[in-house]
Amino acid sequence: MARRRRILIAVALILFVAAIGGLLLLLSGRGWNPGARPNILFISIDTLRADHLGCYGYQRPTSPHFDRLAAEGVRFARAVAPSSFTLPSHVSMFTGQEMGVHHVASAGTAIADRVVTITEVLHDAGYATFGFGCAPYLKRQFGFAQGFDFYDDRLANVGVRESHAAVTSDKVVNRALQRIKEPRGKPWFVFMHMWDPHFDYVPPPPYNTMFSGDYHGGFSMHNFEQNHGFVVGMDPADYAYTVSQYDGEIAWTDSQLGRLFDALKKMGLWEKTAIVLTADHGEEFLDHGQRGHGHSLYDELVHVPLIVKLPGAASHKVIDCAVSLIDLYPTLAELAGVRRSGYRGDGRSLLELIFGRGQCDANRMLVSETNLSRIDKAHDSPHGYEMAIEVGGVKFFHRFKEPLREMMFDLRVDPREEHDLMAARPQQAAALRNQLYHQHQQMNVRAEKLHMGQPNKVDMRTHEQLHQLGYIQ
Repeated sequence: MARRRRILIAVALILFVAAIGGLLLLLSGRGWNPGARPNILFISIDTLRADHLGCYGYQRPTSPHFDRLAAEGVRFARAVAPSSFTLPSHVSMFTGQEMGVHHVASAGTAIADRVVTITEVLHDAGYATFGFGCAPYLKRQFGFAQGFDFYDDRLANVGVRESHAAVTSDKVVNRALQRIKEPRGKPWFVFMHMWDPHFDYVPPPPYNTMFSGDYHGGFSMHNFEQNHGFVVGMDPADYAYTVSQYDGEIAWTDSQLGRLFDALKKMGLWEKTAIVLTADHGEEFLDHGQRGHGHSLYDELVHVPLIVKLPGAASHKVIDCAVSLIDLYPTLAELAGVRRSGYRGDGRSLLELIFGRGQCDANRMLVSETNLSRIDKAHDSPHGYEMAIEVGGVKFFHRFKEPLREMMFDLRVDPREEHDLMAARPQQAAALRNQLYHQHQQMNVRAEKLHMGQPNKVDMRTHEQLHQLGYIQ
């Protein structure tokens, strides 16, 4: 009896250990060994609103491949971009610092050579590094080539008139696949910037008619930044057509990334590769009276998609905690097995939430900034600096330049930011104002210590491209 008891106890212990092991395997991506150093594919899609993807509740089938990726990976329900236009948002992703710290937010600045980008961290950790930038602000002259073995910005060097209308998603996928297919004895890190959803909205056939219905008007999609016919009160048919072309751009980009995903599966790399897919900012379609991006920090511009697929089998999960794109720096470092990257920012590794090692921080402050702020429904008003903080689902805005303004919205009950609560909740507004001021001061102190930006003299073509795109007045 004693011997049988010992055997039963031993079996029970074995089963217990096996169960714990199985749980740990599940939490680690169903087969992903955190020390295995997977390939890493980092995709940034320009101008992509979260709420225009099926996996975020959109009704049109704009994103079947993105949706499938979300079903196989982890979707973050609320990811906040550090800025509402391309340059500062990407700099924040590559450095893990807010715009108010890195101060790289205009054509006259670039990432300083002294700054250690996430690419340099991965390169020093033994990764082969390849990058593809397709927008004027992603050119190597802004510092994005640091740490890459190969950085291809040729698709950003199109003619000035083509800056709006260039169709590049197929080309960047082709170029990325060429590098991925090269034999090598170490893991790779590939950064892909997808430009096409940015205006002008000129998707190639059949995506240009996929969502346009029986529209027979003549509203032009060319030179959209200067199209003053896209205003509140415009013809509803022209408005619907414009949105249909934007959605067509998303569907076109989705199809090309689907082609990339299929190629990875055929090469046997899918389960060996971690994929991070996000956007630098969104786009406004008169949600608050304006068009385009950069001019505000409303959710149509800073709520972006974020999907993470870990190596190994599918492990679908939705995380409701609000996160920031500055979190990508420590996340990518941890994916690569880098424990001490030297990072000193406010970003937090998303793997803490994915693996259940951390819980939502209800008091975490998420920051967004723009120096291209304009007052609602005044598209030609002077640019100014504006900052927004989000704490516990409540978002507070402060514009620092005349005309001044402050706003506060409770996103939990007012996701479209239509009901300003400044008058209804003065004490909460005062508390958030103090938090915003304190954060602004702290960022300025860190900026003076880190000196992350350096002067940058852009060439005439880039200057004209940025002017035509509305970034330079």
